[in-house]
Amino acid sequence: MLRSCYALALVALITSGSASDAYGINPLKNKYHRHASKGGIWERVSETVHEDITDAARRCAALRRTDPSSTGPCAVDAPPVAQEIRGNKWDAVIRGVWWNDDPNQHLFGVHYATWAVWMRDAKGIAKTKRNWLGRQTVLDNTYRMQYRSHYGDMQFLHAMANADGEDASTVRDRTIGWLRFAYGVATGRIDPDGTMSDVDDPVARTFFAAQPGWTVNHLFAPKYTLGLATIPDVALGSMLHVVQDSFSDAHAQRAYDATASCPLGRIVEFHSYTQQDPDRHGVADTRSAWRTNAAFTASANPVEVSARIISFVHARADWIRDVEPYLRRTALCLDTDARPSGPGPYA
Repeated sequence: MLRSCYALALVALITSGSASDAYGINPLKNKYHRHASKGGIWERVSETVHEDITDAARRCAALRRTDPSSTGPCAVDAPPVAQEIRGNKWDAVIRGVWWNDDPNQHLFGVHYATWAVWMRDAKGIAKTKRNWLGRQTVLDNTYRMQYRSHYGDMQFLHAMANADGEDASTVRDRTIGWLRFAYGVATGRIDPDGTMSDVDDPVARTFFAAQPGWTVNHLFAPKYTLGLATIPDVALGSMLHVVQDSFSDAHAQRAYDATASCPLGRIVEFHSYTQQDPDRHGVADTRSAWRTNAAFTASANPVEVSARIISFVHARADWIRDVEPYLRRTALCLDTDARPSGPGPYA
């Protein structure tokens, strides 16, 4: 009976449209061991795209730290090297990469069907303003994190707009605000044991005003944790998820030609997930879509930008002087051709 329940949960997850609304994650594959070959039954659920990008970026960042002559760009198609041989379950950064898609940690545990049902319910609320019981519902800051991150007020966790018609600069400001908050946690400026009411950051005041007693630790690890000391790495993983998603065509339309304001390319439109078709969206979030994107440049691709973020955290670089300016001129650069958000070609 238990085996049948697990099988049913997996079917529910597989048929929910996609395993995430971002580059694919897969908390099942490599959970207890690493270096499983590509493909197989687990990748029928979702590919380990975020995990692969993150591992490739960590490899590149580590090489730059240990070999001063390694000044070239990260290889987008370099084979990833796992950081934790015991499996992703023990890798706090990968836990953070998963968190944006699964902030209630259903996929990390055995509640796969719950994750899928919540996604369907969230989609229904976003489109009809009514939940699965037919009751009028608003996805505000009192709602479950999974709902908020995919269809509510926290879609910046995927470098996306909350709705069609939002100004690009508004979406970018929300996204950078989250990255600033997570960077504070990742570098130790924000105490993981502190409560939201005590955290001196606009994200805590704005998005968690209804949860003043939550600790940062609870936010990033509401059910499963490797301990308080690992929360900075979880926050780093969340940052990586955001910047990686910004390079998915389903999340944002980019132009890679240089302009005076954006010499490394720019975002032309942030997309909103609400009116997108999950299946069309998912096609752009596959491993092949990432590895074969001919538009990526040496300076503007998810591996390179992720490696830079990792290096900033390792060096405890100053946010205002170093990190935010880098983000504004690379992953999140905007120019005069930026337009309001929409579904793009994924409706």
